[in-house]
Amino acid sequence: MEKMMKSKYFVLLIILVQLVSCQNKNTTECPEEGFCISNKKLFYNQKPLALGMPIEKFIEAVGKYDRKIEHSIGGEIYKEWYWKKQKYEAYTSKGKITFRLKENEYKEYSNIEEIIKKYGKYDSTNVEKVATDISTFYVWDKLGFNVWVDKGMVEQINISPIHKTKMFELKQSDEEILAKGLLLDGSEPTDEEKKNYNAIMARQPKSEFKGNITYNGNTADFSKIGYKDWQKAVSSLKIAGSDFDPPGDSEGWSRWIKEDYELYVTLKRFNNKNGGLDTPNKKKVSDIDGVESIEIWRHKNYDK
Repeated sequence: MEKMMKSKYFVLLIILVQLVSCQNKNTTECPEEGFCISNKKLFYNQKPLALGMPIEKFIEAVGKYDRKIEHSIGGEIYKEWYWKKQKYEAYTSKGKITFRLKENEYKEYSNIEEIIKKYGKYDSTNVEKVATDISTFYVWDKLGFNVWVDKGMVEQINISPIHKTKMFELKQSDEEILAKGLLLDGSEPTDEEKKNYNAIMARQPKSEFKGNITYNGNTADFSKIGYKDWQKAVSSLKIAGSDFDPPGDSEGWSRWIKEDYELYVTLKRFNNKNGGLDTPNKKKVSDIDGVESIEIWRHKNYDK
């Protein structure tokens, strides 16, 4: 008899635990899988996230990242030269020296000696060293997003429904422009521009994002949203109204979710239907009219 009672109590305990578990799950603020925003809060698979949180806590919530990418920015020496009488100026720019003869009249030279030979010795100079800044990204290749981290804190989540290689025709040799749209004037990129472009490509996740984005109970399933489904993504999230139209932009090119100064979401559109310098080779990728990126960010400095 005593054993039967213990067995009944044990079964009852299991049922109560399951009920509590289900109840907790049903009362979760964001029960949907993937990235979810509800009541000005951000979640991933029901686990709370926050911009400004330590990257270690973020990793605990979303799982181990695949790669960590660091880029060096700055560390350069910026020089200026002045000719007092003639009112000439020269300054370093993109690995060359730009010489200002007069307003709206500029020439480029490879070195200062060429300018001195033609216009005479300068009267004064100014030298400034730009400090080196390390930009750090954690990349989740399989999940299709990366995270920008500053001083160990999460500052921005960059989700990629369309991979950059589908938006740009890649040409990585020194003799060719790296990507259509990188240089709108069609000129050959400088070494610095090549470095910046390669840095952008290095931090791109290898796979496209195929998960869910949920906003106040409205879900866009990117496993079912393709390269031509911009309108489907916007309507799924119910962000088509004027409240989601960024100032200075058009609703046709981006949408935003402005929950709080600590939580903004920007959906950017990529459309290559109209052609132009910024479009890829259509023979390779055909027409695209979809969500290029979803950026979750904050106004860190509170520039209201």
